[in-house]
Amino acid sequence: MIYRFLTYGMIGWLMEIIWTGLGSILRGEWRLVGQTYLWMLPIYGCGILLEPIHERIRPLPWFFRGLVWTSLIFGIEGAPAPF
Repeated sequence: MIYRFLTYGMIGWLMEIIWTGLGSILRGEWRLVGQTYLWMLPIYGCGILLEPIHERIRPLPWFFRGLVWTSLIFGIEGAPAPF
């Protein structure tokens, strides 16, 4: 479980660095400077908590799985902070 937590965290970091690097092109920075933050590792690592949902919706057609993931991610991102 710790291995997958770290794997998810590292993949999240990598995707964020690539995304922000590509976003630098839109700002006219051709050096493709990407960035992330240290505290994003545990946030991305918490993706491991979504594995049971993945297993439950696996038999559904791809369109419905997409609707579930979109709703879930928008719900998580839009939820107010608990503090």
